[in-house]
Amino acid sequence: MKLAGSTRINAVMRRFALLTVSTSVACSTPTLNVGGTDDSGDSGAETTTQGEAPASTGVGADSTTAANAASSGASTEEGGTPLLDVGSAETGAIPTDDCPSETKRVIVLFVNDFLSFESAPELHSFDPETGTFSLIGPLECTWNEPHGAYEVVEGLIVGRQGDAMTFRYGEEVKLFAFDLGDLNNCSLVSFAHPIGPAGPETAGYPTSFAYSLTDPDMPEQMFIGNDVSQNLNGEAFPGSLWGGLVADEALTTEVIGHTPWTQTYVVGTGDGRLFAAGSNNDQSPPTDFAELDPETGTVLSTVLTWPEFMYPAFYGGDLLMFEIGPNEQQTVWRVDLDDDNGDGENEVVSIAEDAAFPVGMIPVGVSSPTCIPTTPAG
Repeated sequence: MKLAGSTRINAVMRRFALLTVSTSVACSTPTLNVGGTDDSGDSGAETTTQGEAPASTGVGADSTTAANAASSGASTEEGGTPLLDVGSAETGAIPTDDCPSETKRVIVLFVNDFLSFESAPELHSFDPETGTFSLIGPLECTWNEPHGAYEVVEGLIVGRQGDAMTFRYGEEVKLFAFDLGDLNNCSLVSFAHPIGPAGPETAGYPTSFAYSLTDPDMPEQMFIGNDVSQNLNGEAFPGSLWGGLVADEALTTEVIGHTPWTQTYVVGTGDGRLFAAGSNNDQSPPTDFAELDPETGTVLSTVLTWPEFMYPAFYGGDLLMFEIGPNEQQTVWRVDLDDDNGDGENEVVSIAEDAAFPVGMIPVGVSSPTCIPTTPAG
């Protein structure tokens, strides 16, 4: 699909060259303690710290926060495998007892890397505590009978009650709404393209959807990241962050503000925060992982800069990065936000390697529902 002077490459076709790691000091306010490793054992996971490259990357710590003064509560499996400290309905910042169990895990949408038109997309849950994926089921409703093929979908959003949505590109954006607890309960949602400050092309096209619970007394708010292109002078348009609302089988949107990237992949939390992975070229990272102001889209702080394309997520106080690296090697990384071991660094730890991913599948969307607790247990 041609988008104002540039060709959008679908996620299943992305190929990336390894770039030198670039890091920056974290300025966001870390609020949470996350799991660490047992000093007595081999962790079995790759840990990265600031100043080492390229296999070792870290983020500066903000040691002034109240949360950092709390005990870390790090927990490990026998043998030192790192676990995440995950909040409960009692310890989390938001109530989770109103949520079905399937919305308390990170949800990942996969497509077949080579047979995406012949195989249904699959939904899997991801457990960061064990670094494992579990099949939820295929999304058969993406079958296009007239074309005799499955739609190649991308992006995923899951609400607190399991209401979910993905989309595909084409002559028009097609949105599939479905129930995470019943994948056969699926319908199409119409989409009205938002208008940017200089026309539709400056608003872009959606790349990602996320909910954030910005007000505990109000419904969760939908945010939409976008993909914009270049103008006739070769300059990149400023990115835009949208708000969205689904009602009466239609998604209505509005432009909230602008981001510094041409591509913005958003992730929200149950305590009102909004993060994004952003880059300025579909095929050329690095990618910034930053916290955004949910009211304006302005970057509040850059957590880190990563050398590969990745889908962002959130879990129990951690940021997660689902990376598609060189030769399509896949990794899930955990970003420690609160310097739980007090060493002045916020380590980036590998919690799932390529072998843990479903065979022959690559992720095209990740969602972390706002039911996921926002504080560690204890």
